[in-house]
Amino acid sequence: MLSRTVRRARRADGERGRGQAVLEFALVAPLLMALALGVVDFGRVYASAVTIEAAAREAADYASWHLNDADWQTESIRRACAAALVLDEYAGAADGTSCTNPAVELSVDETTNAGVTIARARLSFDFRTSLQLPFLPSGVVIVRDSRFAKH
Repeated sequence: MLSRTVRRARRADGERGRGQAVLEFALVAPLLMALALGVVDFGRVYASAVTIEAAAREAADYASWHLNDADWQTESIRRACAAALVLDEYAGAADGTSCTNPAVELSVDETTNAGVTIARARLSFDFRTSLQLPFLPSGVVIVRDSRFAKH
């Protein structure tokens, strides 16, 4: 049979090992949580960029087909805002008729080598990160530009 001193020493080592594991977890858990939230935020940025790209394409595509219409700018902006309605930081009319985030710029001041007018839509979106740490940016501006030749 083991002596009492040996049993006490083994028990103390076991308790110390459990305390060490708790301390290590307490030190590593915040880092793992920050890493997980960073991955989630990166996914949100990517999804927002894809949405803004689609909205810019929608606006430029509509404009390229309807440059001779009187309301082509209003309708192009409406289409871009409606496509961006799904974004978390969307700011504008609830029905998507106008928006301030993303900001929509339309222009037709470019032409191709053949002299065909190019409709351009540029969208700027202010994305706010959910992970607010002093050494990380609190937001990102996503800018997407789309050009279509007049049909």
